[in-house]
Amino acid sequence: YAIVQDRQVFMWFAPRDGLNRYDGNTFVVYKNNPADPESLSANFVLDLLEDDQGYLWIGTYNGGVNKFDPVTERFTRYRHNPDNPNSLSGDMVKCILQDSHGNLWFGGDTGLNKFDPATETFTRYRNDSDGLSVGTINSIIEDRQGDIWFTGTEGLYHVNPHTGQITRVPHQLAADYLHEDQGGNLW
Repeated sequence: YAIVQDRQVFMWFAPRDGLNRYDGNTFVVYKNNPADPESLSANFVLDLLEDDQGYLWIGTYNGGVNKFDPVTERFTRYRHNPDNPNSLSGDMVKCILQDSHGNLWFGGDTGLNKFDPATETFTRYRNDSDGLSVGTINSIIEDRQGDIWFTGTEGLYHVNPHTGQITRVPHQLAADYLHEDQGGNLW
């Protein structure tokens, strides 16, 4: 579902059965171990991102998001907790973005989540500014002006990162992927 090359030149692959690291010769497969809370939370991996600190973020189908520390080779799990409004809104994470301010954004079947690495808290965005559900999020980008855009089952949305206001772009249909070209056009 995703491929990333990290700063150590490892290739990482996101399949349905564990996180795969390739060094050019051999694969190492990281899997969930129910007896180890610092293992991968779920084996079905949907997206990968290396952040500006060198951590690998792993979005899973049903295990939330994981942060992999390449030094210790241990995982930190971030899951939905119904008793904590500052936790991830749901355990499916389909797409990941790090913005130019260092915040991480996660999209999935319960909307959009903004993660502040300093406080390790999530802000949930399940509805747009009109109160309508944003649905399942498939792709998130930051444009050259620093605005966040995402698309999914309910169409294309713009997020003002300063106010948190989410506006649906009229007459846009559901989409799986979003890209900004060199001219600033969204595809």
